[in-house]
Amino acid sequence: ALAAAIAASAFVSAGIVASRAARDALFLTHDPASALPAVMIASAVLSLLGAGVFARWLARSGPGRAVPVALAANAVVFLASDLAADQP
Repeated sequence: ALAAAIAASAFVSAGIVASRAARDALFLTHDPASALPAVMIASAVLSLLGAGVFARWLARSGPGRAVPVALAANAVVFLASDLAADQP
């Protein structure tokens, strides 16, 4: 069981590293490297604000109501970004 947990942890860590490298590479194909720090800071601030808003909403309405709505909103944003990426 310990070996499986270690292997799973290694795969998750490798996935995180690979996804961050891909994210940075995709960003750098469209924008200069000098913009990367500002974008990372803005992303961190928005994530903190979003987590706070979601935590308050989750505490008020409960996970049975908040999680399905959040997942549906995530799907809509994902589809919209996918459609927008197909535009010239």
